[in-house]
Amino acid sequence: MPVQSQDHARGQVTALLRGTFHRRRPSDADTHLFLAGEMAACIWHRYDVGPFGWEAKHLRWFLTEATQDLSALDRQAYYATGRIVGEALGRWAAWERKIRWEAVELEQGRGEASSSEGMAREDAELLVQQGECPGAPGVAVHTFAAGEIARCIWLKFNLSPDQWQANHIRWFFETAADALPDSDRSAYIQAIQRLGSRLGRWRAWNIAQFSSLSRSNVRAF
Repeated sequence: MPVQSQDHARGQVTALLRGTFHRRRPSDADTHLFLAGEMAACIWHRYDVGPFGWEAKHLRWFLTEATQDLSALDRQAYYATGRIVGEALGRWAAWERKIRWEAVELEQGRGEASSSEGMAREDAELLVQQGECPGAPGVAVHTFAAGEIARCIWLKFNLSPDQWQANHIRWFFETAADALPDSDRSAYIQAIQRLGSRLGRWRAWNIAQFSSLSRSNVRAF
């Protein structure tokens, strides 16, 4: 049965991993579910194929080209998720020799996060994790989302989280994250809520400004 949309592809890979995690759930399962959904949507957009139709070339393209602007750490996270999906499909043994991680390693200076970009991302991730148990529901996803927000805002405005204002957050949702489905936008909004709360700026950023960014309700901290 053809996969009709990005959301359909996301749903398929999420269902596949949930079935796998039902037998043995890793501590970072939420992160893998989130990353697998991003991967499935991206591959569908490029090749019009869902996860059950993936071949080694699809995953290799994603890891080498679609993620080339991400940091090495983020690309390694996607590689780990790709391996889990491949194993769930029963294809990783055949794929592994065709997807050499050495070929995905960044060339010197290419795609590496600058120290300032890396610091902005790390600051955002640590802020989201403050006061949370590492295994608490949603923490892994919100941590990843906060890092992505920090990376995008740094690349656009050269600002770390403690310098953000409402217009920077609005830019992220209206531009950088415009194509995301509501389910993912909701995760990013919740990450922003956590960041704003930790920084003591959520109300100053004005909750009302973000009410139209997702059909999901935005909870005030």
